[in-house]
Amino acid sequence: MEIVPKNKSIESSLLLRVEGRSMECVESTKFLGLYIDQKLTWNTHIEKILPRLSSCSFLILSIRDTVS
Repeated sequence: MEIVPKNKSIESSLLLRVEGRSMECVESTKFLGLYIDQKLTWNTHIEKILPRLSSCSFLILSIRDTVS
């Protein structure tokens, strides 16, 4: 992953080889439980965890009357 400033776009693709193998360039990756994107914003992380937060919120709402 090539990290760039928020207001810049990637103009050239970086080609990286490790032991003769080409490495794929990605826009985001998961590292230590956090999703990191090229511009180091929280957008990708929020998009990835939002479905889990939504389902947990629904679960809490559905059991709130039966659990103290």
